[in-house]
Amino acid sequence: MTNLIQLEITAEEQTQISEAFATIETLLLPKLKTLTVDERKELLKMGDKSFAFTTKALDYTKQQPEFAPAFMDVNDFKIDLEAVNSLRPIQNKIAKIANAVDDSLMISGSEAYSAALMYYNNVKMGAKSNIPGAKGIYDDLKARFPGKRN
Repeated sequence: MTNLIQLEITAEEQTQISEAFATIETLLLPKLKTLTVDERKELLKMGDKSFAFTTKALDYTKQQPEFAPAFMDVNDFKIDLEAVNSLRPIQNKIAKIANAVDDSLMISGSEAYSAALMYYNNVKMGAKSNIPGAKGIYDDLKARFPGKRN
């Protein structure tokens, strides 16, 4: 059995991580908005090309404001683009951590489940061979075995 990960997080590290996330949540969450699935579908999406376009349009808006529609709030335009510039690096850092946590969780879960299956199969063989103590463990694990119905 190949062991791809040996991740141990001490209680002190867990506390530090929780405190760091609490700080992020305290500072950032009150400023953020959440959307429904339908609301997400309705919005225009900004990619790299539209980001460059939007940045250039704001530059022109500042240089030649006479072309800005009367109903457009140029200051809100500026604030929104500054928010994009502030949130992108945060999103990149969060995504990097989230991807690594997801992958590490998947590997750890896979390895733990694999070890549990090896133990279960060994106990199962022990129960079939009437090895003392094996049947009780086997019956308990069998009742919890994924995919089995009671």
